[in-house]
Amino acid sequence: MKTQFYFVGDDVDHNLANRFDPWILLDWPATKLRTDIPWHIRKNQNDGARADFKFAPMGQFPPEVVVACSWDWHEKLAYNKTLGEGRARTEL
Repeated sequence: MKTQFYFVGDDVDHNLANRFDPWILLDWPATKLRTDIPWHIRKNQNDGARADFKFAPMGQFPPEVVVACSWDWHEKLAYNKTLGEGRARTEL
């Protein structure tokens, strides 16, 4: 079975409030097909593990792959393909 969605959430209160904020739910097959997402690579720094992992800041995903998120993506942000980041509509 392959995953269809991918969830990422930040536990900024270290689980004191039992919630994630911010969070994002991605259409994973559509995300993997995109070539304009600026992925970064980071080495695992815990427990002596040697695994690397890829990540992208939440605001850098295009709206077409965002299923849901903790902010009002469609009203407050527009995808900037040149910079690969969300910007307020008033700045465009």
